[in-house]
Amino acid sequence: MESDLLKLDTVLSLTEEEAPGLVIPQSDWEKGAGGFRLTLVGRLLTHRSVLFDSLKDSLVRQFQTARGVLVRKVSDSRFCLVFNHFEDLRRVLDLRPWIFDRNLVVLQPLALTGDPLTTNLDWCPFFVHVHDLPYPQRTVAVVRYIGDCLGAWMDATDISRDISWFENVRVRLNINVTVPLKCALRLRSEHGDEVVVRFSYERLPNFCYMCSKIGHIEQFCELRFQEHFVDPGSCNPYGAWLRAAGPMRRLGQPSVAVRPTYVWRSPSVAGCAGVNRRGVHIFGDFRRERDDSRRLHTTEDGQVAASESFLERLNSPLRQ
Repeated sequence: MESDLLKLDTVLSLTEEEAPGLVIPQSDWEKGAGGFRLTLVGRLLTHRSVLFDSLKDSLVRQFQTARGVLVRKVSDSRFCLVFNHFEDLRRVLDLRPWIFDRNLVVLQPLALTGDPLTTNLDWCPFFVHVHDLPYPQRTVAVVRYIGDCLGAWMDATDISRDISWFENVRVRLNINVTVPLKCALRLRSEHGDEVVVRFSYERLPNFCYMCSKIGHIEQFCELRFQEHFVDPGSCNPYGAWLRAAGPMRRLGQPSVAVRPTYVWRSPSVAGCAGVNRRGVHIFGDFRRERDDSRRLHTTEDGQVAASESFLERLNSPLRQ
């Protein structure tokens, strides 16, 4: 935009009446800037086209703001989030990254004199786990050197005097999402000591197992369109091991959804064809999750039987 204005100045000449310009009082000049203090600019990092209404509804549900948020589309690839209270905005920024349909939603504050169309949306914060770092080197200084190589420093949750007792080091960094993710780093001391540390990322969205870039999967990687491309098949240089499980997800939910696994294979239930690995009893075309307290019980001889209420509901005409 600035380059266009410079080109315009070279060809545009103001008349004597236009040259003085128009002076606007400072209070009126800054009156509209108040709303931009509660505005975020965002984009969905994906090559696919998505319905904006679906994206808007999903973000509103995920944010669960106390004072509400207004989502406005400003271009085909960008949108603005206008909050009614600073605490809602701060919480949304603190809980980044946000995900929609397994794709990354990049959010950045809008500057008072900024433009939503030119705001830099190439950076997003992630929690990064540093693996295989020797215990004697788990110091604040060494961790900061590593963080500077990965991205812009934000904070380190585990950097303390007890850092050497954690399984791995967990730091929060601002990562450039337009470049490949780093999976490892070789550390050397001045005396020649050497160690290789690995990295994994919490809440990692869709990324390519071939180039490790966020925003696409290997089926749509640009490497496939190169002249001498050789398909690696299942031997991709990157994989799901770049994902790290965080301690807790937002809203108090576990970072990884864990479903109970039941060991029953073929219980003695009348009309039951079997039990799959998720504990679902299969009765013909009718499937329902196991519930010990209401549906199944163990008889005196150790057999599993269904409750009468469950069988009555199963044989109901509505199920025929």
